[in-house]
This record gives sequence, structure tokens and C-alpha cells, in this order.
Amino acid sequence: MKLKINYLTYLYLILALLSGLFKSVVTLIIVIIFHELGHIVMIKLLKYPINSITIYPFGGIIQIDKLINSKISHDLLIGIGGIFGQIILLFFTIILKHNISFYYYQLLINYNLTIIFLNLFLIYPLDGYHLMNYLLNYVFSFEIAYHISLFLNTINVVLIFILLIKYRYLNIPIIFICFYSLLALIKVKSDILHQFYLERLYHCFYYRKINYLKYNHKKYLKREILSFYQNNHQIFNEIEIICKK
Repeated sequence: MKLKINYLTYLYLILALLSGLFKSVVTLIIVIIFHELGHIVMIKLLKYPINSITIYPFGGIIQIDKLINSKISHDLLIGIGGIFGQIILLFFTIILKHNISFYYYQLLINYNLTIIFLNLFLIYPLDGYHLMNYLLNYVFSFEIAYHISLFLNTINVVLIFILLIKYRYLNIPIIFICFYSLLALIKVKSDILHQFYLERLYHCFYYRKINYLKYNHKKYLKREILSFYQNNHQIFNEIEIICKK
């Protein structure tokens, strides 16, 4: 497992030191670390290998060795792990209220609540986006769930942009991050879908049930569901459906 600190984080710390906000920034990074620790603990409990952890100024990204077609419940547990980590930090902050200065107490509380609130946004790569996508996978096929998630992500980005304009708070970094993440999500779409289908061809997975498709097309394949297509007393399995031209 590799721990990486993005160069922007170093730059952010230097700017904070020069501007006299170093302690506030360090407090924010501590909250972020607890958030990521929540994910890490859940990943370890579910026994998935961690490839790397990268710390950015306003969050972290954990790369894990896990297939897309793994259990959706595992994805949900990993997704909410970050909030559990912050709740633990919030709990200790309240317990230690009289042992730390009121300023840092308020800072920890505010940063904790802010990051929890921000992660509710349905914007990639925030936890809210991932949790929404996992829940959609219970109802829709993987490809359709991806497109719905992409659509809702776009709506959220546009709404944030409109709100920033309305309240005259044109925060360039926030706007850049929102639109950059949206473009990144669109860019990797074909790779993610190809990976999903290739995994179904070359790996064995846990399936909750068997389903017969109404249409002979791979875009209707669901996670955790083994699919077949029946036509004129002829049954096509998943491999034939995926390989169909």
C-alpha cells in the first residue's frame, strides 16, 4: 500500500503557513484523514487489498483491488465508512470539549459537519455520488445505472454553478473541480463499461438470483444477477449475450 500526498496539498500547506492559517488547514486535514480512515477500516474488514491512498487538499482517494461485480452491499459499506470515521472523531471532539480550546472545538465541529454535508452531493468522486450509484444498481442494470448517475451528477454540477452565480460566490476552484470531475466521469465511461462486461466473461461471481431478460442486449445485465435471454425456446447465456454483435 502506497501513501501519497498530492503536490497541491503541499502547496496548500505552504500558502496556509504564509497566510497564518496553518493550524486551521492542519485541522481540516486531520478531519479528512479520519474520513479516509473510516473507508480504510471498512475495506480491511471486507478483506480487499488497498493499492494506494492519495491525500488532496480537500479530500482523499483510495485505490483498492476490487472488481466492479463484487457485492453491492460491500460497496455501500465502504462508501458510508468515511462518515463513520467522522462520527467517531465528532464523538471524541465532544468528549474532549473541555480539554481543548473553544476555537479548535468549534473548528473541528464545523469541519466535520461541512465534510459530511459536502459528501451528500451527488457529484463524482464524492461519497454521495458513489452511494447513489450503488443503490441504483439494485434497481437498474449496471449500464443504465451509470447513465442515470451521470445525468444526476450533471444536474448537481449545474445547480451548484447556478447557486454560486445567484449568491455571487464565484469560487473558481469549486467550479473547476465540479466540471473537471464531470468530464473525467464522461471520459472513463467506456472503460468502466468494458471492464464490467469483461469481468462477467472471465470471472465467477456471487449472484442473488437468476433473471430472464426481455431484450437480448448486454446493457440490461445487472450486478449480482445471472441473466439469460429466451427466444423461440432457445436460451442464450450471459457470454452469448455479451459477445452478441
